[in-house]
Amino acid sequence: MEFIRGIDLIKEDLSLPDRLVTARFNTLLTRSAHRWYIKLRQAHGHQSWTWWKTQIIKKWANDSWRFEVETAFESLRFNTDKDTALPWFCQQKDRLTTLYPAISELMINIKIQRQCGADLEHSVKRSSEKSSAEDIISILENTKENSNNIQYKSADAIRKCHILQSTTHLANACPRKGNINEINIEKEPTVEKDDVIEDNSDDKSSIFSESSKDIEYINATFDIMESHSHLQ
Repeated sequence: MEFIRGIDLIKEDLSLPDRLVTARFNTLLTRSAHRWYIKLRQAHGHQSWTWWKTQIIKKWANDSWRFEVETAFESLRFNTDKDTALPWFCQQKDRLTTLYPAISELMINIKIQRQCGADLEHSVKRSSEKSSAEDIISILENTKENSNNIQYKSADAIRKCHILQSTTHLANACPRKGNINEINIEKEPTVEKDDVIEDNSDDKSSIFSESSKDIEYINATFDIMESHSHLQ
């Protein structure tokens, strides 16, 4: 674990005795880890650094702990809305080095790339197949900045109806949408049924009156011809 490796290096570099190392646990450990230390310290008294390393590994380096760390790493994807590039990257890197002490920097970067999401991962790979930690952090920061700019511009845009220029509704729900393409056409005067009947009757009476005059004229002509024949 990173915590154990760090203390081992300090102890070796400064040639610190065990009692001085373990005395710092009271300030180094916090929250549940600090409560755990106080409980064991009261129960077992002063112990060597080797003894404390064994207790730490039993407590946190078991299968359950590894599962929790792996789950936390896999579930944490970079979110441009709430995450900051550097802290997010360092947190993910700490989890990987804790799970795999011998992991290389290249494998760390590859695994973290996969937690960036499809679009961000593609951007990182496109920049270089062997992107460094600095490259990944820079791309994440640029992506977050661009995303914030897009959101800012979209927030400034005013959504309104372009027909009535109103912000109370959009054009697809405008009450005048159905009337915008209508053409006013004057209605032709309708002919009442009674008027049609009356007109037809007038036409027929005029036809009958003309034909009766013709008949009277023909009859009168025949009468004149007969009278002439009798006189002869």
